[in-house]
Amino acid sequence: MSNIAVQLFGRLHVRYDNIEVTGLEVRKVQELLCYLLIHRRRSHAREGLASILWSNTSTAQSRANLRRTLWQLQHLPAEPIAAELLAIEADWIQIKPDLPLWLDVAEIEAIFEQTKGQPGETLSHARASAAAQAVDLYRGDLFDGCYQDWCLVERERLQQMYLALLDKLMGYCEAHGEYERGLAYGAAFQQYDNVNEQCYRRMMRLYWRAGDRSGALRQYERCATMLAEEFETTPGPLMQALVGRLKANHPVDELAHATDHAHAGEQISLSELALHLRQLQVSVDRHGQAVRHALHMVEQALRRGRSS
Repeated sequence: MSNIAVQLFGRLHVRYDNIEVTGLEVRKVQELLCYLLIHRRRSHAREGLASILWSNTSTAQSRANLRRTLWQLQHLPAEPIAAELLAIEADWIQIKPDLPLWLDVAEIEAIFEQTKGQPGETLSHARASAAAQAVDLYRGDLFDGCYQDWCLVERERLQQMYLALLDKLMGYCEAHGEYERGLAYGAAFQQYDNVNEQCYRRMMRLYWRAGDRSGALRQYERCATMLAEEFETTPGPLMQALVGRLKANHPVDELAHATDHAHAGEQISLSELALHLRQLQVSVDRHGQAVRHALHMVEQALRRGRSS
């Protein structure tokens, strides 16, 4: 069995025995492969899979589309990767279990689970290194350019994992004196979330500890501007207390830092709750699609009954 490596963050890339797989230009082939890889731990009924990927067509047309797309995936001009990846039955399709598959999404999911509920300041060197390697894999949003509902939900879920890991790495860098590296992680965080006060506070402390008080104060001004524009509000009391000490050129005291850690723990719990709710949303969406499909079948039967 050959080794398969798949990159789903940013543009889809598939390598088979270290050779780039060609012939994946058809968009629906990409969508099918991406969906199956994201949900690689379970099998998929053909009818349900067809209704998700071709939600705006009839049942017969969506199943025909799935058959055609599977055929295209099975007849790529490169090596027979579909035979290695997929277990295909009459009514079911799934990614083969125990496949020697490397998947960038799986790497981020794994390190997120390993560090869940653990503040970055307490990470071991090995865990921090693994987290750093994982965030480097985030080359862009999941399957960039796809705007199917299922993809948007998964994209948000994985982006929240990425941001949680960046937050932990900022905490680790602050605790270990790696201030410039921590600031780089903060800048990456703010590319996706520019109104997160906890991130701004971390950035302010990192700038101050690196000897750049002006940089720390600029972070406050940026935070205040973003909050005013997005939510018509002002920074909270923790931010106000921190900027007051910085403007007075006082050191970041341990009490303020400890208070921030308490709020960081709360943020971690809320982040995990948000991920759990997004997973529930995926389940609800899946059942909703099944209900819509059943309703469509009933309506078709009623129409046939009226016409006969």
